[in-house]
Amino acid sequence: MSTPVDHPAIVAFCDHLTAAGKASTAAGYRIYLRWFAAWLAARRIDLIDATPDDLIAYQVHLAHERRKRDGHPLARSTQATAVVVVRSLYDWLHRRNVIVFDPSARLVPPRPPATLTVAKDHLSTDETLALLGTLSDAVAEARPRTTTWALACRDLTAISLALATGRRCAGLTAIRVADIDRERAEVRVSWEKGKAGRVLPVAAWANDILSCYINNARPILAHQIGNPWLFPGELSDRLGRETFHQLLEHLRAYRLRAKQALQTAGSAAERRHWDALQTAFKVLINSFYGYLGFEQARFSDFDAAERVTAEGRALLEAMLAWLRQHGAQPIEADTDGIYFVPPSFATAAAAERFRTEFAASLPEGIEVEFDGEYPAMFSYKRKNYALLTAEETQRDRLIERALAPRLREKPELSDALRAYAYGDYSSAIQIVLNAMPRHPRLRLLEPAPPTLEAWLLAVSVIGSG
Repeated sequence: MSTPVDHPAIVAFCDHLTAAGKASTAAGYRIYLRWFAAWLAARRIDLIDATPDDLIAYQVHLAHERRKRDGHPLARSTQATAVVVVRSLYDWLHRRNVIVFDPSARLVPPRPPATLTVAKDHLSTDETLALLGTLSDAVAEARPRTTTWALACRDLTAISLALATGRRCAGLTAIRVADIDRERAEVRVSWEKGKAGRVLPVAAWANDILSCYINNARPILAHQIGNPWLFPGELSDRLGRETFHQLLEHLRAYRLRAKQALQTAGSAAERRHWDALQTAFKVLINSFYGYLGFEQARFSDFDAAERVTAEGRALLEAMLAWLRQHGAQPIEADTDGIYFVPPSFATAAAAERFRTEFAASLPEGIEVEFDGEYPAMFSYKRKNYALLTAEETQRDRLIERALAPRLREKPELSDALRAYAYGDYSSAIQIVLNAMPRHPRLRLLEPAPPTLEAWLLAVSVIGSG
């Protein structure tokens, strides 16, 4: 019987994916296939001989026995990914007549609970105005009464209506012209079949944009007489998934242009403007992925969401491995980016060569950006950190992630973190000790640690709130 890591079926399946141009997918699948093969080996079951009951037992193992590194149960999304990978393996083996029947045919990946998720990122007023301003500029730059102009008007109207009513993609594309009451500034929306809808008010500014779109731009896009949909597609009677993919590409292009402008901005006001704009586009772009994993969405696709998750995880692991192999020390990594200590470079050209080679190591279509360099970083725990800036105009400024509320409540901690970042541990400890009488929730843990650095780490800055 083969060992878990070199079973011929797993090797052949992953080689097949790699040959098909899906090297990242193969890397992600190997992780879950190792789990499965190790579970089979512990029970002395060969992968080829596994029965439907064995696979059901494995799914139960994922749900109730396997644990993450922190000891918590696997998330349902992780369980679903593991099951989908096993099903893909056996489906491939069955289609190639390696096995007589597919034992995984009855496996059903677990689905997340049908509950609305709470968004962690929200557009601020400035970001919203910047987004609408950019879409308005696209309308102004296009030649009136052309298809390009009409499409820009449609995109501006769709985003405006989404902001004014809170409707998501599926809700927007399902709106008919007959659902609009411009005199009352209302839109009638429907829920599931057989259920009554309701009327949503439309803000006056959005109603003006909507009226202009219906009167002037929509007739250019509505090729078919009697087309009922409010937002026709460029090549179809209704804005759908394919057209929405095009909108995603437009948003990505806008964000990249905004990030480029941010790098060359001359004033603080310009930097704030372009940073707010690229952040707004980032929130919108990220919502496309969340939409795939939302069960109540019209275009939900759990398999696609799981593939995105698996490939993203595999890509992140490959990037971390490359950095370690080339002398870098990763500090923190998540879907937002990687913070790492680079190797020592003799010249600026060597540093630039390191970046170029890192970018070249990624799969085709994946681009990496180096957003900045920081003299020091305080990483408290995952997604809780502070960065010390190096720019002359912002020297000694701290950029916080998740620590900001606590630093506003206890401003002395910013000075302590700054001293800690510069390696002045004694001053950092003294600042915290001086602040303790004013902040009862700052408390020192006993027994006292033996070193200065350990003293600072032992001071609880979290409190109970």
